[in-house]
Amino acid sequence: MSRGMYTKPAPLGATHVALCIGNSKYASSPLRNAGNDAQDMAALCTKLGFATELVVDASLEDMLSARWWMLRRIMMFHQKSDRV
Repeated sequence: MSRGMYTKPAPLGATHVALCIGNSKYASSPLRNAGNDAQDMAALCTKLGFATELVVDASLEDMLSARWWMLRRIMMFHQKSDRV
């Protein structure tokens, strides 16, 4: 799996947000399955109706960007619920 962020298409009417991060490539003690685990969780969250962002072997910049993505999505969902 390549490094970076992957946004899963939000299901129509999604009102929940999931951010799944799996970093395996640590210099001192790499993890074996963190990327695969995050990918599995992202697929499950998407199946359950979440707007999902998957981040794998990310840099700090990638993770901060994903955090802002999530905050923007939460704000967007909150604004929609205020209109109803």
